[in-house]
Amino acid sequence: AIIAVFAAPNFLSWRSNMSLRGAVNNIKGDLQNAKSSAARESARVVLEFVNNRMRIFVDDGAGPTGVKNNSIRDGSERIIRERELPVSVTVISSTFVKTHFNPRGTSGAAGTFILEHANGARMNVIVSPMGRIRIENG
Repeated sequence: AIIAVFAAPNFLSWRSNMSLRGAVNNIKGDLQNAKSSAARESARVVLEFVNNRMRIFVDDGAGPTGVKNNSIRDGSERIIRERELPVSVTVISSTFVKTHFNPRGTSGAAGTFILEHANGARMNVIVSPMGRIRIENG
């Protein structure tokens, strides 16, 4: 029982940090997926966040009302992935609301997503102009 008293706070902290790290790794993986999809599809692929929900779509102007390369999902442009962040994790800041990758793998907008767990821990997902994606502790 005494060991449990000392171990419980560490376990809870570890679990919270793993929730944040998991969300950050998912976003990094989704960005890498968007980058490779742009090359495979030979089209711009957009990643956007709206209300803690991320969406990746091919911005190829598909459908009669689709407009190519406008970074807005219109017409019947195909969604590659949608993901909701865990309830305990939020995007608290971003230098962009959306970014895109072109078929060469470079990013249309370099910037940083800052994610925060409810316990105050932060991590950054950074996208360079050349399309490099990396994670840093906040």
